[in-house]
Amino acid sequence: AEKRPALPDDRVDVRGFREDWLNLLDSHHFTGLMGKYKVDRLQALRLAPEGDHAVQVDKSALRKVITEASRTNLPIMVFAGNKGILQIHTGEVHNLVDRDEWFNVIDPDFNLHVKEPDIDQSWIVTKPGNDGSVTSLECFDTGGNMIVQLFGKRKPGVPELESWRELIFGVREELRVATREIRD
Repeated sequence: AEKRPALPDDRVDVRGFREDWLNLLDSHHFTGLMGKYKVDRLQALRLAPEGDHAVQVDKSALRKVITEASRTNLPIMVFAGNKGILQIHTGEVHNLVDRDEWFNVIDPDFNLHVKEPDIDQSWIVTKPGNDGSVTSLECFDTGGNMIVQLFGKRKPGVPELESWRELIFGVREELRVATREIRD
């Protein structure tokens, strides 16, 4: 997705933003929430409600999550794109291959190629919804552009997989990065 111009933090209604985040009924409405408060995605994560709604983790989180999903046959959803295209994969990942700086998934029905040194920030993000919370791993480049986003396999009306939560919350605790608190 294309980055939207953002207001400076001190001009954002942080209290309202956090309250609306906590009252989301559908994680798909998050983009609209960002538009309402005129924040970009990384800013939204920095301004997230207190607690573990958005936790910055080490850049190695992508490799760790995909490797563990492969090892346990956990079906995941992978979103990768830019302003011109979005690729979505849902299912298991198996054939993980390292090639120079690239971490790759080379499966018959899905290929992913991530240049790991280009990951600048990684966040584990939890949003509420009617079907329970939805948790993702989001990876960004130095320009604040999203590189890839991972979820546990799910559909609307179906709660997040417990095995996904165990994996992602374990990674969140193991790879948590100390960040500064932003108060409203």
